[in-house]
Amino acid sequence: MKVLLVTGGFGFLGRNVAKHFHSLGYQVHGIGHGNWTKAEATEYGFERFKNADVSLQELKSLGIQPDLMVHAAGSGSVASSFSAPHLDFERTVSSTAHVLEFMRVHAPKAKLVYPSSPAVHGAHDATPMREDDAQSPVSPYGVHKQMAESLCSLYRNNFNLKVSVIRFFSVYGSGLRKQLLWDACRKLTGTEGKAEFWGTGKDVRDWIHIHDAVKLVDAVVSSTTPIHEFNGATGTGTTVEQILIQLKQQLKSHQELIFKGEAKQGDPQYYVADLSRTRSLGWKPEVSLEQGLAEYAQWFLKESHR
Repeated sequence: MKVLLVTGGFGFLGRNVAKHFHSLGYQVHGIGHGNWTKAEATEYGFERFKNADVSLQELKSLGIQPDLMVHAAGSGSVASSFSAPHLDFERTVSSTAHVLEFMRVHAPKAKLVYPSSPAVHGAHDATPMREDDAQSPVSPYGVHKQMAESLCSLYRNNFNLKVSVIRFFSVYGSGLRKQLLWDACRKLTGTEGKAEFWGTGKDVRDWIHIHDAVKLVDAVVSSTTPIHEFNGATGTGTTVEQILIQLKQQLKSHQELIFKGEAKQGDPQYYVADLSRTRSLGWKPEVSLEQGLAEYAQWFLKESHR
């Protein structure tokens, strides 16, 4: 039986990756920050989940030699990287260094997939973003993702390790209890008569459903291509305003949408992926945004009435 280690296994991407590979017959171990009962961990396919920092010592203490690692631990917020940049560094850069060193010493034949972010590129024009476009990150979050990717390249090139990077754009889906969709659903089902949001609503993002994100991890794991960096997205841009209008319709909300006109620090205006390289894996997105948002809205309504 093949063994998978998921760091950041308590997080949205990590737990869904675990569940998917468990269904494929992997024995799945996880580590990261989060308190689960044994039953809750088992629900997501974990043989064992350890609530701990992602450090070399803690990784060694698991006593496993994984065939596959998905390093989903790290910061997930641009805003928090400005308020706590050193913590962001520790969670993203330091944890990656520990994972790579663990791999070098204890699992040199394993494969590692690192979910990164298009924030490594910084601000971008209105053309689809290619993996080899120039990098000039504008937030601590982006800089730290860039540093983590550099470590992945360093270990791959100097120690002959199998390391791939997927730059995920806006991942969403049922179970995600943070970021824009969760915040929007709470505001749109409130009683204030209006729902206020940052920015102008004209920012463009490329949304990828968690089902497709997990299938892409699988495609990268299965591939023998010498290419190491891939975009994780759909190749279609949607404005924040369009997203909120669709959610409002799905929730049957009568709240007035209001945009403050003030952009959040470190939030670029246009992030849409070029998928030429990713599609060469034989992968393509299967869940439409309309379908995904309808599913998310229904899940939220069920959760809010529990």
